[in-house]
Amino acid sequence: MLLSHLSPKRILIVRLGAIGDIVMASGLIHALSQRFPNATIDWLSEPATATMLNGHPLLEQVLTWPKAEWKQLLRQKQWKALTSTISAFRQTLKQQGYDLVLDIQGLLKSTLLSRMTGCSQIIGLNSREKSHWLTKHSVYAPHSQMMSSEYRYLAKQLGCKDEDFIYSLPCSTQDKAKVALLLNSHNISSHFIALAPFTTRPQKHWPQQHWQTLIQCLKKHAPYPIVILGGPNDRQSATALVGMSENVISLAGECSLSQSAEVIRRARLLIGVDTGLTHMGTVFSRPTLALFGSTMPYNATPVASTKVLSLNLTCSPCRRHPTCNQAYQCLRDLTPSWVLQEAIHLMDEHA
Repeated sequence: MLLSHLSPKRILIVRLGAIGDIVMASGLIHALSQRFPNATIDWLSEPATATMLNGHPLLEQVLTWPKAEWKQLLRQKQWKALTSTISAFRQTLKQQGYDLVLDIQGLLKSTLLSRMTGCSQIIGLNSREKSHWLTKHSVYAPHSQMMSSEYRYLAKQLGCKDEDFIYSLPCSTQDKAKVALLLNSHNISSHFIALAPFTTRPQKHWPQQHWQTLIQCLKKHAPYPIVILGGPNDRQSATALVGMSENVISLAGECSLSQSAEVIRRARLLIGVDTGLTHMGTVFSRPTLALFGSTMPYNATPVASTKVLSLNLTCSPCRRHPTCNQAYQCLRDLTPSWVLQEAIHLMDEHA
């Protein structure tokens, strides 16, 4: 426990984006609150992902980095306004009086924002892009195929107990009411299957025709409504998946991130690709089947209700540099019949 001697009073966690990473790092909040019960904990994020954390009972506040505003001023070459905006944001951070900043993103941009706090005790996690030069300590987690292993490792270095690393995402009363209303409008009260088919990179996609086949198979073997989740840009693809099928609905673009989390919390089963929504199933201990291919971020999870399904090809994980000329056999050869079999087994095992 390299850093277990620390006794901070005000802690800032810096993780700006990436839904899945924020979900997997959320266990740090509870772990830190138990390790430092007299400390306040804040989180710095981008506006889009801040909605996932707003209202968290263990966070004092969620600060947002106005990235879009800065980029717009930069494009418009409004140097004076940009300098003024950056200076004001820096002053806001410094006024918080942090005595421990955890840069868990480990990129130059996150480290530079960490430095704006004026805190002398900045700890970087897996620091890259030469950002380790700007931190007090850099912690490098050993390679592991366990979900959240890097964040768990950092927590242990701070003296936290592993059993205190508990995932958590808040959901407001308003969001719960909105989700209940949405589901009721489709005559769904309980016991439904949620699908998270969409993500940002093609090498993470399970083929559209596989999803269509799986939906038809689920309707035959599991007597539950099917809810498709996604963002505003996924509406058209989700509508195509729904097709003419009865008892299959799309909520893509209809829910915020926190509302999508509430849908997942209510689901009987979640099936998804390597995307933040899929990782939310683990947070709520819902039966979750994760379909991984070229990215394969991990193959072991800390909860029995989450299962990773992957072919484990020798070329995986290739991440952002596929070697298959976009054939993506690692996902294409993951058959709907196999996914259906595992899904039914998972539901039976966690009834």
